Amino acid sequence: MSFPTGKVNVCQIIQTIQGEGKYAGYPVILIRVCGCNLKCPFCDTKDLMYTANYTTYTPKELAECINHTIKTTGINHLLITGGEPLLYRTELIDFLDICDANFIEIETNGTLLSNKYISFLIHMLRYKQPKIVFNISPKSNNFDNFVFQCRGSFVEYCYKLVVDTNNLDKERNRILAAKKCFTDDPIYLMPMTKPDETIETLVEKLRKLEEFCRDVNLPLTSRLHMFLYDNANETNYSYI
Repeated sequence: MSFPTGKVNVCQIIQTIQGEGKYAGYPVILIRVCGCNLKCPFCDTKDLMYTANYTTYTPKELAECINHTIKTTGINHLLITGGEPLLYRTELIDFLDICDANFIEIETNGTLLSNKYISFLIHMLRYKQPKIVFNISPKSNNFDNFVFQCRGSFVEYCYKLVVDTNNLDKERNRILAAKKCFTDDPIYLMPMTKPDETIETLVEKLRKLEEFCRDVNLPLTSRLHMFLYDNANETNYSYI
């Protein structure tokens, strides 16, 4: 897969719901981009991320597609996920500048995010001021690298931490370290899953994690989309 400058490789554009975190349950238009700068062994979307079945858009073409979908569905809440959306940092700003969505969530592992980039994003969108939420899911334990001081009236941060429910004793110290580090923004815990996870196994993991969440006093996020779509990556409603 190539990553041409000025274009975005997209493997899904669908109408669905946000399944995780602070805004779980909200209807969204989801854009799933291809490619990631990490290779996490527990990734549950790698089959989609590296598929040969993708469409390459310029930011203008992608905005036209999304603006049409917003107009026809009435949904103004956009969820950009992957993969890693910030592989397309420049293209993302160009796209958001002409996109009609007024509520935008960007799911990222955080490694390509910086205060400089966030500051530039705020500057470029200062006249529109859509609500922008960075859903950051760090895959490293160096949590200080994922604290961003750049704040704006229309930008917020939310942390989603993947927890191995088979090693909760080991995970406890990691989660408490994250809690100590991310003091200004909400943190949600969700179970580590596999692409072929059964609903029964997911429920078992959630039950283990629920008790753990009470112990560390942090909220649980259930990965609602996996229940609704039987862990099938919501392929029901594609606009590509």
